[in-house]
Amino acid sequence: VIRTVREAIVKMGVNEMGKAVKEVEDKYNKTYHAGIKCTPEEAWKDGRYNKQFKKRKREKFAEGQQVIVAQKENLRDKDKIGGFWEKNEIIAVYKSDSYLIRKSDGRTLKKRHYDLKVYG
Repeated sequence: VIRTVREAIVKMGVNEMGKAVKEVEDKYNKTYHAGIKCTPEEAWKDGRYNKQFKKRKREKFAEGQQVIVAQKENLRDKDKIGGFWEKNEIIAVYKSDSYLIRKSDGRTLKKRHYDLKVYG
């Protein structure tokens, strides 16, 4: 059980687990969420949830395409945001949106789609 749910159950003092989980779920679904700018109930009713989360398209890349790679290693959390540097080339495309990248220094790395952006 996730910490948020566990803490809510303890605060409510409900003994029956099923009843407690249902109450916590109802409260959670009626709470405003900044990420989706509405409550989960509202998002399901007007279809915003599906539009924002279910139908996202992953950016696809091709062999030979120039990309920039997210620089996440050895950085503090605050420096990870917007950390895309170096022009690199895709040398192979794997299943499930993974790519083999040749870095400017000649090294090769396997990266996922979310670590890449089109160069230029």
